[in-house]
Amino acid sequence: MKILVVAGETSGDLHGASLLRELGRLNPRVEFFGIGGDEMEEAGVNLLEHVNSVAVVGFTEALRKYPRLRQTFKRVTNAVREKRPPRAILIDYPGFNLRLASRLKRWGVPVTYYICPQLWAWREKRVEAMKNCVDQALCILPFEEEWYHRRGIEANYVGHPLMDHREAEMGREEFIGAYGLDSRRTLVALFPGSRQQEVDRLLPVMTGAMGLLKKRGLDVQAVIGKAPGVELSSHELSGAVVVEETPHLALRHAHIGVIASGTATLEAALYGTPSVVVYKLSGPTWLVARAVTKVPFVSLTNLVAGREILPELLQDQASPRLIADRMATMVESPPEREKILAGLREVKERLGGPGAAKTAARLISERLMGLE
Repeated sequence: MKILVVAGETSGDLHGASLLRELGRLNPRVEFFGIGGDEMEEAGVNLLEHVNSVAVVGFTEALRKYPRLRQTFKRVTNAVREKRPPRAILIDYPGFNLRLASRLKRWGVPVTYYICPQLWAWREKRVEAMKNCVDQALCILPFEEEWYHRRGIEANYVGHPLMDHREAEMGREEFIGAYGLDSRRTLVALFPGSRQQEVDRLLPVMTGAMGLLKKRGLDVQAVIGKAPGVELSSHELSGAVVVEETPHLALRHAHIGVIASGTATLEAALYGTPSVVVYKLSGPTWLVARAVTKVPFVSLTNLVAGREILPELLQDQASPRLIADRMATMVESPPEREKILAGLREVKERLGGPGAAKTAARLISERLMGLE
């Protein structure tokens, strides 16, 4: 039983791998092929393409990668015609996956969408594509199930996969010692993103903010959480320590963080680390995003809370000076820090406990077995 699985980003690769391991335990005969990264390959996926080749940010970047994406799309559809999978599991990555879902529908391949696209934020018209092509929608944010139900899509909230990842722990003192840090200094975690374009735009303003804090007399030191597949060699790191094998520990043990908008903002809630959320896009992509986005926040933490808990600095506001100002407040104002910490605890509670991968695997397995 060969199942198509497509994840086009690093976080989708991680969460997809957990899902596939659980699905393999329930259905020992299943095999997987498609698009993913190192984690999914380790979980047994026969990769047609690696996520590092297809990950994009914004429509201008997608245009530049269009020839590669088109080639990948053809490779996937040819494999589908050859293998005739009984089901496809599509993970986030809506620009590619919704188009693929339409093709799969024509060929009679049922589609599970795990980590549903954030259509509530922008491009709501794509809901019609999901209604026509997706027969099982599995959501990971608490408010998404009702949102999809109201638009005629059968959806199930399975929990957030971040809650499933209980990686090997390292205490703070051990972490400090392992990376040659000073426990007396304020530790700042810099998370510039999982895509090279994000890192190239955001890391310079993050390290610039660190420099301004030092000029103000704050005794700070930086650790950079490096995502797989990105390069830092072209950047001035200003003495920051790079954590690559276990970047989540940098955020767990930091006093404060500066984070690219994305899954890491929820990790800040999970670990209770007050953080500044930043993001930059190319000029044309920013203009389009500002015109079509329907939500008041970009960070998942604030969206789950329904109010601003973590300050957000976007585009031109994501400057070293403004970032440094927000960071200084988190360090120097105990009341402000405690207010943020209380909000993060609330978000963590709303996300619930572990079990997203197991729940999703059970629901998918029922479809594979012909059960309702």
